[in-house]
Amino acid sequence: KKRKMSALYMISNLNDKDRKKAMLKSSKAELCEVNQDEPDRTENNRPATESKKRKYDEIDSENIKGNSNVVKQNLSDTDLQKLRVLIRQRFAAKKNLPKLNLKEPGTRASIDQPKEKRIPLFLSDIQHFVLYSLHGHMSTGNIPRWANIEKLHRLKNVLFLVIEGMSLIDYSKYEELCPTLKEFPHKLEVITPLAYGGCLIREIATLPLSESQRHKLEKKFGSLGEASTNNRVFKVLRTMFPMDFLKKNNFEPRRNAFSRTELLLSPWQMLEEAYPLPIEGELKAKYADYVYTKDSYKEVTPNSPMWALDCEMCITQLGSELTRISIINEQLDVVFESFVKPYNPIINYVTKFSGITPQTLQNVETRLEDIQTALREIMPPDVILIGHSLNMDLHSLKMLHPYCIDTSVIFNLSGERARKTKLKVLSAEFLGERIQNKPGGHDSVEDATACMKLVLAKLEHSLEWGDAVICGRQGVEQILANVQQKRFQRINSSPKSKNISRNEEVTIPQNGALLSQPQIIKTRNELPRYICGNKMTQVQIFTTSLFSHLITREKKCLLVARSLVVSECFKYMPEQLHPFEPQSRLQISKQETNKAIVKYGRNNAPENGATLMYTTVERKPELTALKVDRLVKKLTKNLSGNVLVAVLLAGRTTGVDEVDSKNHGLLLIRLHQETVPPIELDVDVCKNTNNTQAVC
Repeated sequence: KKRKMSALYMISNLNDKDRKKAMLKSSKAELCEVNQDEPDRTENNRPATESKKRKYDEIDSENIKGNSNVVKQNLSDTDLQKLRVLIRQRFAAKKNLPKLNLKEPGTRASIDQPKEKRIPLFLSDIQHFVLYSLHGHMSTGNIPRWANIEKLHRLKNVLFLVIEGMSLIDYSKYEELCPTLKEFPHKLEVITPLAYGGCLIREIATLPLSESQRHKLEKKFGSLGEASTNNRVFKVLRTMFPMDFLKKNNFEPRRNAFSRTELLLSPWQMLEEAYPLPIEGELKAKYADYVYTKDSYKEVTPNSPMWALDCEMCITQLGSELTRISIINEQLDVVFESFVKPYNPIINYVTKFSGITPQTLQNVETRLEDIQTALREIMPPDVILIGHSLNMDLHSLKMLHPYCIDTSVIFNLSGERARKTKLKVLSAEFLGERIQNKPGGHDSVEDATACMKLVLAKLEHSLEWGDAVICGRQGVEQILANVQQKRFQRINSSPKSKNISRNEEVTIPQNGALLSQPQIIKTRNELPRYICGNKMTQVQIFTTSLFSHLITREKKCLLVARSLVVSECFKYMPEQLHPFEPQSRLQISKQETNKAIVKYGRNNAPENGATLMYTTVERKPELTALKVDRLVKKLTKNLSGNVLVAVLLAGRTTGVDEVDSKNHGLLLIRLHQETVPPIELDVDVCKNTNNTQAVC
């Protein structure tokens, strides 16, 4: 009882102190309010004409139709209150109008930026933007990384005009001939398939699979290969590197659970992960002194060789520079290894991490150029490079490579793509091996071997194995439990084994409740869609029809194009869409001239839907610019309602597999807002009296 009473006494003293502090704070706040009120009192003492002026600030020519000065002089107090209500309603209507804002990637792709600082968008960015403008956050595609639309539900429809035959270079040269195009507020550079010899129609009509769709198709058809034979999935090759498009050889039977090409980073993901990419503009100027790993590359296949690469760096007067490189093949044999002597003096060997000492480089004469030459000679043209944060290794080598697998991307324990998991942790958790524990520092051969083992282990399981971004943290924990269970069984079956790591001592959970594979996959749906959307696809990717995504959630879509274009697009439309039936949500119209295409698409645009118009213009630059400007003027003339207009100048028409890296396109975006008319007032002004009437 004494202890309780003493505790109560202490609490009461604390409460008294808190009350005193609160009183002091309140008194200080009152003093501040008094000081702040002083200017307001002086304002109240100002002449009545000034306060009356502020009273009528909202009544201006923008909100009131007619002579606002007459209205200010003749409105009574009652009519003034009614007018203010109407003005507030008008402000609310204007606030509910949709607005388009560019994010940082969109700003950097704008042609207002200097060419050397520009980073263009990809065609997939436009596809996801169109889907997002229709479906919002319920879109089956990724949320656009470069733009955002406020009040998205207020959009009436989306008009998307594709013009093949005019490029960014043509617009820049003949900009004065295109007054309508100049009025568009947003003009963004885009890399289209015509820049690298791809098929524009095919790549517009197809969209990469999401992870949930991938698993649905695998569950229904058994594999994506089987699904592709059912006209549900299509393979598209996308790349920006010099390629030899050779005939495909007959692939050997698949040796793993899925193809290694499904782990490759896409160009957009390489851009996000700061890989060196030869894109026209800022990045090409930034990596001007970088060299390709090969002069020409072959198409990557499920049988392409995989090499794991790891580099060690030291700090020089210039920054971080290469001092050691090791390459491992799939048989875990060392393919290439060498120490490198930097040109600049080393100021910090970072021995704890690099394992490099002054004695290590004492007799080394090999330079960076020697390493680049050696790698260009020994690397196969379709080799897949593997590494942990491989972008840092490529930067240290000053080399460019198109086919990359990054273990820091395909493995993740945090559930957030931006938070990388260390290679040491991945090796301990999934391989049961301790690395990077040597007192002399890291070993590039050991790190490269760990990366290769991780990728080989993932290929034996599934795409979501070890990736919390796809299957969720719960799924990864279950995967680790299964790995530890197998390791535990293996240890029990080999009593002579003494080399047991700390991770191998983990026992099976007491409740024994192990998730099944469908439950692991199900946890993917518990993640936010924007996280799942960040899971990137590979260079050779599986795709579905864009039109199937456009008409989901009871939306409608209209395709207007020439007969040849319609026939090509029809190859990528599932049969169940029934595009030529009247009750179908996907309607198709064949028009043989550009004017007819634009006119029909504009006049028959579905309410709360999307209209895709595909046109082609001639190669004569001056005539092309004039024709394009007239087409866009016809499209945007007298629009009503909130309409999103997107015009894609896709580039000059090229031959099949013809590569022109400067043939970039231009995306023009304009959000036409519904006009909110000013308030009309019928005011009878009596010149000789102050009596007025105002009828709203």
